[in-house]
Amino acid sequence: MHVCIIISTFAIFCYTFKYANKQYEISIVIIKQTKALQV
Repeated sequence: MHVCIIISTFAIFCYTFKYANKQYEISIVIIKQTKALQV
């Protein structure tokens, strides 16, 4: 039972980390584009 909880928690953490990483990359692109427009 405990093993299942650990695995599911780990899976959720990995998914969240990957999603956050994508959001971070997208925000960097948006910031770069915004700076390019301002210059």
